[in-house]
Parts: sequence; C-alpha cells; structure tokens
Amino acid sequence: MMYNTCKLSELPLHQTAVVEQMDRRDPVTARLIQLGVINGATVTPLFKSMLGDPVAYQVNDCVIALRRSECSGVTVRTEDDGHAV
Repeated sequence: MMYNTCKLSELPLHQTAVVEQMDRRDPVTARLIQLGVINGATVTPLFKSMLGDPVAYQVNDCVIALRRSECSGVTVRTEDDGHAV
C-alpha cells in the first residue's frame, strides 16, 4: 500500500490521516501533545471557520480547533487512493 505525506495544515477536509512526525523545535508542539496530537494519532479536518482559519480537527475521540500556523509543523500520512493530496 502506498502512502502520501503532507502537513496537517494542507490536509483536505474529511480526509483521515495519521500523525507521522512533529517538529520538536516548534514551541507549539508541547501544547499539541497535551491535546493528543502525537505520533500515531488519527486526525481528520472536519470544518473550517468562515475565513478558513482556524480549522476544527477530530483527534482520536476529541475535537479541537487549530490555526494553520499551529499545525504546519505536523506531518501526517494518508493512504494513497489515487487522488493527490
């Protein structure tokens, strides 16, 4: 099975992915870990605010809102279904 990777901030709405890697140099990383955004966690962008930022993400069994700048240091992996991410 093939996998694609992208930044969490680039993940299309309603596409589920798995957290692959996090930028440990980013000061927001510690807070994201507290919210459950850890390696192996499943994340799905559910909806965007009217201006497109922040975005509501389902992280495992919880829904959190993250700004694009807060999740740009998170790399996620999606299964390749033949469509570009």
